[in-house]
Formats: sequence, structure tokens, C-alpha cells
Amino acid sequence: MNSEWQAFLESQGAEIKQNQVISFANPLDKPNQLCDLSHWGLLEVRGEDATSFLQGQLTNDINLVSDTQHQLSGYCNPKGRMLANFRIIQQQQNYYLFFPKELVAKVSKKLQMYVLRSKVTIEDVSDHWIKLGLFGSTANQLLAAQLATSLPTNTNQAIIINNIHVLTIAPNRYLLLGRLNAMQTLWQQLSKQVSFAGQYSWETQDIYQGIPTIYATTSEEFIPQMTNMQDLNGISLTKGCYTGQEIVARMHYLGKLKRKMYLAFLNTDVLPQAGDDVYAQEKKVGKIVNACPLAEGGTIALAVINIEHQDQDTIYLNNNGKTVLEFKDL
Repeated sequence: MNSEWQAFLESQGAEIKQNQVISFANPLDKPNQLCDLSHWGLLEVRGEDATSFLQGQLTNDINLVSDTQHQLSGYCNPKGRMLANFRIIQQQQNYYLFFPKELVAKVSKKLQMYVLRSKVTIEDVSDHWIKLGLFGSTANQLLAAQLATSLPTNTNQAIIINNIHVLTIAPNRYLLLGRLNAMQTLWQQLSKQVSFAGQYSWETQDIYQGIPTIYATTSEEFIPQMTNMQDLNGISLTKGCYTGQEIVARMHYLGKLKRKMYLAFLNTDVLPQAGDDVYAQEKKVGKIVNACPLAEGGTIALAVINIEHQDQDTIYLNNNGKTVLEFKDL
């Protein structure tokens, strides 16, 4: 975490453990929440060949990304399993991959292997940018008033205003990227009208929207379709070749998907971890993708599960039959 930003957050009442904001000393009683996302990383890909290079590596069509349009995409190994998935952002001629910081070094190393003679530079800039999430019933109105401009309301649209990159994730939900001074100013402008929130508030919103996040414990575990990336416009079937493309395309055109991702509530306050197994009839039938605790108790999670077992059997978190996954509509 940027040391100056950490000091600023602590002055705002943040409880920080292992470079992650766990919580703030304020009640979540306002209609909008502002979340620090310092535990998410940002990998910059720049250079004359950056567009063509990324086009040959990622599951989505990089040509559709611009200063006003961002996208979800995945990065697969040759077997079609995702090493990571991320949101791709463009500013001028540079691309930024937004995903958990714990995977930045791994993805950077893998991408570097394919650079060869391409005019591309890959750099971890996670601590050079401040990353915030804003959501709530009046987030659009609130943020537009502070930035003195109208904001895009459609998913995956973007705007750069006052040196802050504003990305629409969903109606009244925004990812904000900027430099230290600009983001401190924005935080202070919003401070009396929002509740400050820790890491789980933002990720809970991702879970409810069915947006998966690959972590170190699930890296190279799932083919993109298993995590419903096709339903999130995270896969292009017309862009041409990329690492793992043959497997992903074969699954779409010739294969039968045996596992997919579901939303589930678990009546437990012991937080499941990404990669934890789930069971049916004492048999492993899937894995937890993401999980977050709920303020009212219990846990909400995304899990990739064998479709046949999900249709027919009771699914448990552990092989003791005590914690049942109660499925909800995505």
C-alpha cells in the first residue's frame, strides 16, 4: 500500500491489516459507501505494440477498450485455465489491468515470457494509483455533483475527469482510479455524505452481480466458461487466437459445460476461502470462487459446481454435512 495513502486512511479511522483495510470506525448508515481498494493491483502494459500484444494473450477483444470503454477479460494458460481475470482500462495509449495484487507478480512474469521482440513494457504500478469503489442508491448523483459533470450510467463505460478515471461497473456503482492528491481531495469532498467501508463491502457487490475474481488459490483452476465469463461479455469468440483460445472455443462450439458458477448463501460466520472444496454425497463437486461475510450474519459466495450435482443433491461446504449452500438467483 502507498505509505502516504495508508497514513491518510489511518487518519480517517481505518483498521489496516496486511495492507488491507478491514474496516473503519464509522457506522454504515448512509445510502452510499466509499471503499478503499488498495489490496487490488494495477499492472500497466504500454508501448507501441501493447494493443497487438494483449490481443494475442487475453480472452476478450482489446480493440474494444478505449478511454470511454473498459471490459472484463481473462488470461489463460495453454490448457485454457485462467491464471487471472481482470478489468482492462485504457488511458491514452496505456492499458491497465485491475485485479488482486497477490497475482500481479505471477501474471507479469507470465506475460513477460511472450513479449519477445514486441515493443511492450509491463510494470506493476499498484502503489502509484489510488483505487476506490463507490456504490449506493444515490452514488451517481453524489459523484456527479462532486466532479461537476454528468457520469456514464451504462455498464463498462468510462470517463476521465479532474484527473480521475471513473468506471461504471453497474448503475450507481463506480470504480475510481487516480493519483494521491486527487483522490485525497475527492475522499474529503465525499466524506460527510458516505460511509467508509472495508474490503468486503466492494467484493460483496461483485458477488451479488455474479462477477468472479480469481485469487492465488484458484489461479489456473477454471476454464472461463465455468465462471460465467461468457455471460459477462468477458470472452470474444471472433477476435482470433490467444493463449488457451483453442480450449475456450472448443468448449463453446463442441463441448458440454459440466460445471458452472452459482450464487449461494451459507449460514456460517466462519468465512470460506477461495478454493475451498464443496461436497455432495461425500464427494468433491466444486470449489468456492469468492466469499464475503454479511453484516446481518452468514456468508454470501460464488461457487463453481458440477451442474448435475447442483441440480439433484444438497451441496455442503465441508464434508461434514453441516454448512449447506442455499442457492440464489444470479
